[in-house]
Amino acid sequence: MEKAFFRYQIPYVLVGKPFWKREEVALLIDLLAGVLGDDAAYRRVSEHFLPRMIDVITPDYVHFSNLFFKIRKLLKEAAAYRGRALAARIREAWEPLRTLFEPVLRSPAFRQGGDLRERLRNLEEALSELQTLAGQDPEFRLEDFVNGARLAAQEIQGSDQDGVRIMTVHAAKGLEFSVVFVAGITPGIFPSRKAGPTGQAEERRLLYVAMTRAKEYLYLSSAEAHPGGYLEEVPGGRLDYDPGVGFLWPEDQWIIQGLGGKR
Repeated sequence: MEKAFFRYQIPYVLVGKPFWKREEVALLIDLLAGVLGDDAAYRRVSEHFLPRMIDVITPDYVHFSNLFFKIRKLLKEAAAYRGRALAARIREAWEPLRTLFEPVLRSPAFRQGGDLRERLRNLEEALSELQTLAGQDPEFRLEDFVNGARLAAQEIQGSDQDGVRIMTVHAAKGLEFSVVFVAGITPGIFPSRKAGPTGQAEERRLLYVAMTRAKEYLYLSSAEAHPGGYLEEVPGGRLDYDPGVGFLWPEDQWIIQGLGGKR
């Protein structure tokens, strides 16, 4: 969701820590900015990233130090390209970057913010977003991505700030809003594939929490034309599906559509 707002330049306020402010993603952006000539960003990488790397991987410091400077050279060369050519070179850089970041992300300093797989996935998603944007625009540069990510990472202060307000279901507990959008009600997304058979009850409860945050309007969306899953569990007679409209609750009680609805 964040990456979609970022891609289409839609202002948003995230309750919680934005994707682009997560420590591993911020380090990646600083690394990219450093190869573009941002001395302050490169100093942050040198002062923040390299000491951790030394702590974690000694006595292999020489090998990983060489890898660091090799990747820096690779990224600097990639910065000379635009569009699909840039996307191709960033794709080639992922495995070396993963090799560089993985031992650092294992350090105790990172353990408070998520497990290793999640952090590596965040890095991969950030680079995937770069590739997507570069593939769509023949003039897209690495500098455009860095500037956009930094803009998206800026903290928006104050609840009256203009923008779409987004949050996790957990963060929404106890709150109510006039209009609520619940996105991604698709098997594998919501419910999450990570939940497994034992986590289905909790995922179902979270969907109930999300739906009951709405006071006036509730919008449910799915990545599939016939999402099934939890929506099929609504008691019979309460929810019908019309391919031309969406999901309908009869008798003007609730209308839930892929693109909208009302209470």
